[in-house]
Amino acid sequence: MTTMVEKNETPFQNKNTHLILDEIAEECLKLCKFKGWSRDWQGGAIYMPLEVAEFIEALRGKGDETPASEAGDVLFVLLSVLSHYNISLGEVLVALEKKMGEVRRGEK
Repeated sequence: MTTMVEKNETPFQNKNTHLILDEIAEECLKLCKFKGWSRDWQGGAIYMPLEVAEFIEALRGKGDETPASEAGDVLFVLLSVLSHYNISLGEVLVALEKKMGEVRRGEK
């Protein structure tokens, strides 16, 4: 079976993916607002490295949570911060696709 990388394709064939992710991000932000949790760089975004550290610890088998649970926490914080700053997941996916192309071509 040939992989997408081998075929020089990207996983962004479904152009509605970003709309679904934007909706999820909006819901994450709404929940944060309901809870009174700030999502600006001082309040919410500052938790990103902490959540990533907890994810890494879970990968190492430390702590009580699974890697999937901790990855969910990372995504929750990331998506809510992106929504707070009105950063579209469409923009993020374009940047990701560009980065993947650079890596594929050996530029990174």
